[in-house]
Amino acid sequence: MTLRRVIVVAAAFIILGILTVWQHVQLVQVGRRMRRLEADKAKLGQEYRKLKLKRDEDKSPNRLLERAGELGLDVGIREQE
Repeated sequence: MTLRRVIVVAAAFIILGILTVWQHVQLVQVGRRMRRLEADKAKLGQEYRKLKLKRDEDKSPNRLLERAGELGLDVGIREQE
């Protein structure tokens, strides 16, 4: 083998090595980002369920009557005692 061929083969191996390391780094970064996004998704899902429950509670007839009373509105409906 000539010196030139040895240099070309060595350069090819070095380039392949660099590309392999770069690919591994990218894979690790994507994995970390996925874990962060999954954690964010879980938090948002929990917040969504809380907000949905609050909305449903706020829409209940008893809560609407209570809120109307707090605002001084007379809705013409009396609660049974």
